[in-house]
Amino acid sequence: MLKTIWIIDGDWKEYDIEEKIIKEKLPGYEIKYSGRDFHNDLEDFGKHAEAIIAQIDIEISSQVIDKLANCKIISVYGIGYDNIDVNYARSKGIIVANVPSYCIEEVSDHVISFIFEFYKNLSSFNDKVKKGFWGVDAMDYIPKRIKDSVLFIIGFGKIAKLEAKKAKALGMNVLIYDPYVNDDELKVYRVKKVTLEEGLKLSDYVSIAVPLNENTRGMIGMKELKLMKKSAVLLNASRGEIIVESELIQAVKNGIIRGAGLDVVCNEPPNPESEILNVDNIIVTPHISYASKQSMIELRETVALNVIEALNNMKVKNSV
Repeated sequence: MLKTIWIIDGDWKEYDIEEKIIKEKLPGYEIKYSGRDFHNDLEDFGKHAEAIIAQIDIEISSQVIDKLANCKIISVYGIGYDNIDVNYARSKGIIVANVPSYCIEEVSDHVISFIFEFYKNLSSFNDKVKKGFWGVDAMDYIPKRIKDSVLFIIGFGKIAKLEAKKAKALGMNVLIYDPYVNDDELKVYRVKKVTLEEGLKLSDYVSIAVPLNENTRGMIGMKELKLMKKSAVLLNASRGEIIVESELIQAVKNGIIRGAGLDVVCNEPPNPESEILNVDNIIVTPHISYASKQSMIELRETVALNVIEALNNMKVKNSV
C-alpha cells in the first residue's frame, strides 16, 4: 500500500513540478490533493499522510495537527509560516519547513516599483492626456526626486537587504530598524541604523519587511503614522496585519501621510467593496510581489525537496 503525501492548496491548477520530483525520489508514495476546505479530507485520508505541502494561507492549527498520526513534515509554499502552529507541530515531532529565499529578488523589485509609482505616477497620465491635460498641468503632485530621498526599512532580512542594495543604486539614503542587525552588515550595505521613531520621522518612503508575529501584529498604527512626513509613503509587501488597516485608511484620507503601496491586506482576498481598495493614494496589488517564472519554479521544487529530505530522514535545510 502506498504511503500518502497530501497537498492542500487553492491556488495552483497543476502540480507537474512537484509530481515529477516526488515520483522520482519517493516512488513508494502517492500524492493526494485538497482545496482550502480540507477538513473532510483530513478525516478521510489526510490524517494518515506522512507529509503535507500547504499553500501559505492554509491554517494548520493544533486541532488539525492532533489528527495527524503519521506526519513528519509540513512544507509551506512560501516564506511565511504564520498560519501553522509551529510550536505545537514541533511538540508532536513534526518539522515545519518553508522556502526562505525563492522570491527575494521579486519582492524587493515590487517595493522599488511602488517607489517609482509614487514618484512618477505613470499609470495616471494616459487618462489625463486623453482628457486634454499636458505638461505639469497633468500632475496632481510634484514629487521629490528619488536620488537623495530617504528609504526607511523596518526589518533587515534577506528581502530588506536587497531593497537597500537597489535603493542605494538609485542614490537613495537608506535607514534601517532592526534590533538584531550587526555593525558589519551596516557597513556592507552602507545603511544607517536608527530607532523606529527616528526612521518614521526622517523618511520619504517606509517599507515594512518584518514577519508577522505577536511582536509585529499592529506594529504600525495611527501613533506611528503621525510620526511620518505628510509627504511620506508607507509600503508593505510583508503581511497585512502588521498595519492597523483602519488607521492607515484614516491617515491617508486625512492627509497625515501621502499614501501607501500594499501587496498585502488584512483580509485576503478582500471584498471588492472593501474600503482599503477605494481610497485615493492607496495602491493595492493582489499579493503577487513574489511571482516570476523563475521564482515559481524554485518555490515548487523546494517544497517538494523539503518533503524528500524529511521522509528520507535527512536534515531538512529549510526547517524553521
